[in-house]
This record gives sequence, C-alpha cells and structure tokens, in this order.
Amino acid sequence: MTDFTLTSAGPDDAAVLADLHIAGWHGAYGGIVDADYLASLTAAQRTADWQKWLAGDTTLQAVLAHDARGIPAGFCAYGKLRTPIPGQSKIRPQYTAEIMALYLHPDFYRQGLGRQLLRHAASDLMAARHQGLALWVLTQNTRACAFYTAMGGQRIGSKDEQMGPRTHREACFGWRDMRQHLT
Repeated sequence: MTDFTLTSAGPDDAAVLADLHIAGWHGAYGGIVDADYLASLTAAQRTADWQKWLAGDTTLQAVLAHDARGIPAGFCAYGKLRTPIPGQSKIRPQYTAEIMALYLHPDFYRQGLGRQLLRHAASDLMAARHQGLALWVLTQNTRACAFYTAMGGQRIGSKDEQMGPRTHREACFGWRDMRQHLT
C-alpha cells in the first residue's frame, strides 16, 4: 500500500481537482460513456465548475490526495445529501450524507487510496453528526461497484442519468451506519 497525504481542498485547488476529475472519468468511464463526450471535457470548464462548487456551498467538503512525491493522486468531495434516495422518508431519512465525487488518477488504482479517501470522508461526516451515507455510481463501472460492495455498501436504489448522447443507469450505494463499515 502506498502512503498518501490528504489535505482539505478549496477553490484554489480547482485546477488540480479538474485535472483529476477528467483523468478519473477517462479511467472509470472509458468504454462505457461516449468517447466524444469524454473527449469534450475540458480542464478550463471543470476548473470553473470546481471553483463555483467549492466557493458556493458551505456544506461541500473536498479532500485532495498526493503521493509521497507530491503528485496529485485522487480526491473525494462530500457533504450533506443532495441527491434524493428513492423511497427514503423525508421526515426520518436514513441517509443524510453523500459522496458527490471520488476519483483517482488511473496511475493510482489498487493502492488503497480509494479506501483511504472514503474512510476520511466518513470520519468527517460522522464528526458532523451524520450516520448514513450514500453515493451514486454507474452500474457499468463494475470496478467501482465491486469496491463499494467490498466496503460494506448496499445497493439501495437506481436512476437513469444522461451523459452525452446516451442515458446510463446509476446505482445508489448506501451505508446506514458508517461506523459499522467505514471506520
């Protein structure tokens, strides 16, 4: 397992997050999502997106990972639940927190970084008094689905998401009690 340093990310880190986000999409969705759509992703647009997201939402947190040489390796963005879970009660929700993005540069797959980022996010969210965590992932991204299952996530819903010219099925994975699997 490789050692990674995790630091809080803010609007000043938007360009690094953008580069990792695009590399992560290419690694995770290549062969799944339309190639022209993936090729259309630009660092300039994604940098502007990350600046807006991090400056405009006080409930959104992001953590950035670097390897021992200081090379950006991955990131995780998380916070208060934004994407409703199908069938969840609005009065007594089981899931109040969400991972909005967890992406690694493909050079850092299978080195324990995804686990480290997910556990870090869970720790922060539990400190903010969240108990249940959810996230959405393309069902065709079998590597990610297997990872979340191995981390104790349960499939709790699905929805269709438009990406480029095609619609893709997303599965929602959830942890009712993060302490049980993510500490």
